[in-house]
Amino acid sequence: MPNLKEAMGSFEIAAAVAELRNLILDAFIDNIYDLSDQAFLLRVRKAGKTFQIILEAGRRVHLTNYSFPRPPRPSGFCSLLRKGLRGGMIKSLEQRGFDRIVILEVLRKEGSYKLVAELFERGNIILVNPQNLIEGALFYRRMRDRDVHPKASFSYPPMAGMDPRKVDIKDLESLIPSEGVEVIKVLVRGLGLRSPYSDEILLQAGIDAKKSMKLLEREEIKGLYEALKSLTKRLDSPPYEASIIYDAEGRMLDVVPFPLKVYDGLPKKSFQSFNEALDEFFTNLFASGILLKEIDSAKKRLDSLRRILNEQRKRAQELKEGVEANKKIGDLIMQNLPILKELYDGLVEERRAGKSWDDILRHFEELKASGKEAFQIASEILPERHSASIRLQNTSFELDLLKSPQENAEVYYSRSKEARRKLEGLLKAMAETEAAIEKLETTTVAPQSPFVPKKIRKKAWYESFHHFLSSDGFMVLAGKDASSNEALLRRFMEPKDLVLHADFSGASFVLIKAQGKEIPERTIREAAIFAACHSKAWSLGLASATVFFVKPEQVSKSPPSGQFLRKGAFMIRGPKHFIRDIPLRLTIGIKIDEDGEEPSILAGPKDAIATRTEAYLEIVPGNKTPRELAEELRSRLIENLRKKGLKVTETNISIEDFQRSLPAGRGEIAS
Repeated sequence: MPNLKEAMGSFEIAAAVAELRNLILDAFIDNIYDLSDQAFLLRVRKAGKTFQIILEAGRRVHLTNYSFPRPPRPSGFCSLLRKGLRGGMIKSLEQRGFDRIVILEVLRKEGSYKLVAELFERGNIILVNPQNLIEGALFYRRMRDRDVHPKASFSYPPMAGMDPRKVDIKDLESLIPSEGVEVIKVLVRGLGLRSPYSDEILLQAGIDAKKSMKLLEREEIKGLYEALKSLTKRLDSPPYEASIIYDAEGRMLDVVPFPLKVYDGLPKKSFQSFNEALDEFFTNLFASGILLKEIDSAKKRLDSLRRILNEQRKRAQELKEGVEANKKIGDLIMQNLPILKELYDGLVEERRAGKSWDDILRHFEELKASGKEAFQIASEILPERHSASIRLQNTSFELDLLKSPQENAEVYYSRSKEARRKLEGLLKAMAETEAAIEKLETTTVAPQSPFVPKKIRKKAWYESFHHFLSSDGFMVLAGKDASSNEALLRRFMEPKDLVLHADFSGASFVLIKAQGKEIPERTIREAAIFAACHSKAWSLGLASATVFFVKPEQVSKSPPSGQFLRKGAFMIRGPKHFIRDIPLRLTIGIKIDEDGEEPSILAGPKDAIATRTEAYLEIVPGNKTPRELAEELRSRLIENLRKKGLKVTETNISIEDFQRSLPAGRGEIAS
């Protein structure tokens, strides 16, 4: 039984690229995100559709329909990719020969960049600029055949073998070694065909994998060639009958673009495309890997925290003893001031009289021998420390002879207070450490079900437009550009709807969907606010604008004789109903689904948005760029949600999601 596939082979890459190429050529790269230290997500846009491509060094390339957690800030390499590729158009997507290398060519105004994803072991992702110099790489390496470091001329690694799609029977015969080598090894080394495809070819050809290639008969070589061509030809015919293969216990085993005889009898799950199958397969592997890494990291962190807690406990005991010991000494000094003062005065006066320490020590021993009480409590005089060792009530301490007994008591009291202050801080830190340990013990001892990213919700038709649901429950739509203006009125306008437009050139058409009902005035006014905000009035910084509405039969794409209507423009015939002094104030809010994991952004008039979102803010024309405004909106709205106890992070909603909800032009949050 084959081992679990952990990375795409040449065969899977060829199939994935064949599907991808048809979808993403001429698409524009909107943004790039980190998924892990080696995996990146490219979000691309084409003809109103958005696709997400995962590139993981040493492992995979495919589309994904899942949402993944993203770090709050991009890594340095991700920032480099954004700088080089964002906004560019995908000009080509190729596999290099039959190697595990994928090349994405992206056209920018300064020329063509190449994003080279090496999917073999110890793989890499390399950004190559239009001058064929390495702009940056995930890993910098010096190798025997090439160097990967900044500003070096880019070159590919040596080809791994022949492209099995292009070999003829003579090429196959040329792979026959002079020494006895097993057929399976020749397929792997010479053609890059790994299991299960090498196994499939041998099964179809009826050849034992262990047989020496040199011992094959002419007919066997012919059968091997025909089986090879039969298999590789299937790569040229997407869409594929893709599936995930499971073992007898129901564990994932492999993902293949079309059925293979080697997997006959094993459970499988079919998919409409190979990219979809790859997505499910590798997303589950990725999720399991995240879980294992989290558990391993948690265990290491747990061991570290336990060591810290032990050290904290030892230190806390030392501080507690210090609090008690220093206070006790201070109390003893104050309780025995008379005899301590007598000792202090005697020693200090002799020193002031100019006696040497030798003379003072001799005199001290004489006084002690005479039985004088003040000198009995001093066990030793320490000239080098200017102190005396004192023992009172079975407690020993030093008396600083440069300070009076009262001053010595203050020193010990101060030490006790300082130890108490440190102990209080340490006890708080210990509580935090214990709480962290408890939380991590839950993670490592009883982990939750494996992390599985949620599939991205498929967008409804109306999400191609600016839209909101009015307070009365009517869908209100606005075009985003000339193309969507055209599509909105041509495809979705119906007889009982209402069409609104700001009394400006350069404004979105707004459509209220009547659904056979009478449209109330409140909805018309809300739609008018929407129309005013999505007009040139916003970029001009106006506080209000005039909007008119008409019936669908008054809207025509037929211009007067001799005139031409540009894309997105329509003729309005007949009377217009004007609504004046419409304020340019748009409300942006965050709506949380019941599961709390799928936040979405709503934008529209305040009355329509406030009741449908958990947090919202109003915006007006202003001085901040759309990006700056989007960043501030996200930050403040998430902060407001957290104050309500709702768990939403900056990784759940991208800046681009906010930007897409904003009117064209600068703005600011209303005071």
